[in-house]
Amino acid sequence: MLFRADGSTFVDGKARYLDEDPASPADPSRIHVRVQLEGIAVLALLDTGAAWSIVNAEVAGALGLLDREGETKTIDSRLGSVQGKLIRIPATLSPTFSE
Repeated sequence: MLFRADGSTFVDGKARYLDEDPASPADPSRIHVRVQLEGIAVLALLDTGAAWSIVNAEVAGALGLLDREGETKTIDSRLGSVQGKLIRIPATLSPTFSE
């Protein structure tokens, strides 16, 4: 949900989308995109309001991100508070998906 500076609601709903990807969960309120992260293909949930992209520990480990330097940040998610590092890597949206 997005808010104006005075605290009033700016955006409080969500749109429904047609996601025809058979590998994607059948949830019309979410958009999944294929992304290449330094040579690793992943199916990612698109969040147009997110300040950062977040990868799980398994993907971060495969990319070698766990050993890299980065600014420590804590985010609050639906799963609780999670600590991680901000690390910039190239991400390419992919029209095809292969593992």
